[in-house]
Amino acid sequence: MPARRDQQSAVGTRLARERVRRGITQRRMAEALGVSLSGYRNLERGRNDNPPLRVLMNAAIVLDVPLSHLIEPEWSEWYPSPRAPSPPDPEDLWDTAPWAGETAGR
Repeated sequence: MPARRDQQSAVGTRLARERVRRGITQRRMAEALGVSLSGYRNLERGRNDNPPLRVLMNAAIVLDVPLSHLIEPEWSEWYPSPRAPSPPDPEDLWDTAPWAGETAGR
């Protein structure tokens, strides 16, 4: 069953746009992904700011698009948490790695 016209008027996320472009209903996508309809709708409406990678990958497979087509721009930014409110300086991490003192070719 093709996506209804009213679902097309509210598309905002990349996932929603790809689903509508393919003519798949939200219910059918949720079933195909093995998630609840309400959970899928929340994902598609952008209410989940940290979606599971496996769900997005499965959606990309179902829609036959690269995963990058479903990634929202804000998801490529640092996701703060209470224990890590900002990204660490990579140089600080690299200096403490066990191999940090090794030279190339050893």
